[in-house]
Amino acid sequence: MPVNRSPTLKKDSPLREEGEGGLRVSDLVAMTHLGIEVLAGAGGLEHRIEWAHVSELEDPGPWLERGEMLIVNGFGVPSAGFEQARYVERLAEHGVVALGVGGRTPPVRTEMLEAAEKADLPILRIPKETPFVAISHLVANAGQRSAQRRLVRHLQILETLRLRDGIRAGTRTRFAEMEDASGYRLALVSGAGYPVLAEWPWVPPDLDIDALNEGGGDRVIIDGGYALPIPVGHRIAAFLIAIEQEGVEPAGLSALQHIATVAALEVLDEYRQHEAYRRHGAEALAELMTGNLTAEGAAVRLEQEDLRRDDPLVLAALRGTTGTIDDDDLHRRLRDRGIKHLILRQDELYVLHIADQTHALEAVVQDLDIMVGISSVIANRGQLDLARREALWSLACAGRAPGQRVIRFGSDDGFARWFPADLDALESIAKATLGELIAYDADQHTDLVATLTAYFRNQRKVRQTAAELFVHENTLSYRLK
Repeated sequence: MPVNRSPTLKKDSPLREEGEGGLRVSDLVAMTHLGIEVLAGAGGLEHRIEWAHVSELEDPGPWLERGEMLIVNGFGVPSAGFEQARYVERLAEHGVVALGVGGRTPPVRTEMLEAAEKADLPILRIPKETPFVAISHLVANAGQRSAQRRLVRHLQILETLRLRDGIRAGTRTRFAEMEDASGYRLALVSGAGYPVLAEWPWVPPDLDIDALNEGGGDRVIIDGGYALPIPVGHRIAAFLIAIEQEGVEPAGLSALQHIATVAALEVLDEYRQHEAYRRHGAEALAELMTGNLTAEGAAVRLEQEDLRRDDPLVLAALRGTTGTIDDDDLHRRLRDRGIKHLILRQDELYVLHIADQTHALEAVVQDLDIMVGISSVIANRGQLDLARREALWSLACAGRAPGQRVIRFGSDDGFARWFPADLDALESIAKATLGELIAYDADQHTDLVATLTAYFRNQRKVRQTAAELFVHENTLSYRLK
């Protein structure tokens, strides 16, 4: 099932207070020899400091892991009040626990102080006499035990990578071990918001997958944790979602980078399996569409591709309105939504799938510039040539009405439901109706059938038809007579 699309991006999660070792912000303030003054955000003085980091970037957040005290001398701090407020908000979003400002910082505006109070982010004035490195040494020495715990966690995560192809159990066990080692609840979701791995199907509720896709390939802070993109080739194949577990100290972003490496290998394996499945499916569909299999033989062949005998199947013919369809992209989009299908490119692109999943195919089409014609439910699986004609007929009707990009044979294509499905019967009707006209064109080298086609296509409007055919209206009237 797809995830919900509630807006949850860029919300900060509660900072962890558990764990041994490490300074609190209040401990630094209490060291009178440092001369630190609290300007705002006293509600966050009990936060623990994992590390002290000096940066003069305008937005240092992407280079932080959460839990840091940021120390600046003012070069990256904006001067306008509303910009200072947004600066503080971004730091809070990235989990900064305190902001230390030096003597060259621009005047701190009221808006900045109010933003710090709202976010419980202490702003600390550091006097010129106190070197930044002294604060860094204090934090590093106090956090030695915490750093040791993180190192052990990293080694545990790397062990799952080392033994990934060894004697350990499968995907479920590996991800469970990484959850225990990291302190995060983990998910691996596609760009459509669906689980990528069948053995690890959990997807967090209320995840805004659209916002992740708009992240430009960068990691994103979400409510309670992180989302890290997993690239395969030149595209983002999945997102690693990491949500902090209640009551457990999280191992931090560097640990998640190791987990992302393991996840990328899992995704790559999944891709290889699906590509093999796709190739086999294309071969099966090509064989079925030749019409050389009996109904029983076709049913057996489809069962080999995980399409059961009682699955009501339809065939869809697809055409791009402005260019060639990227069938690799379409295949991945259908796979992400859990649509069992076979896909084959001939003159058109064909997709054989379960009739009940047509609504999901339509959802994919809405994101792409594609026209679709869908056959009726296939009665005889050994006669896919009939389904192919129905799909092509419907495809020819797609797009005639504004916004009508998907046409189902016999329900959306007007009078097509009254035509016999048998090809011989259709040929008899065509010969009885147009036989003499076709023979006349062949004998006299005229284009009366083409003229009649244009006439009906233009709703029997003489002027419009004559313009299309580049003939005079009197000439057109003569031809019609």
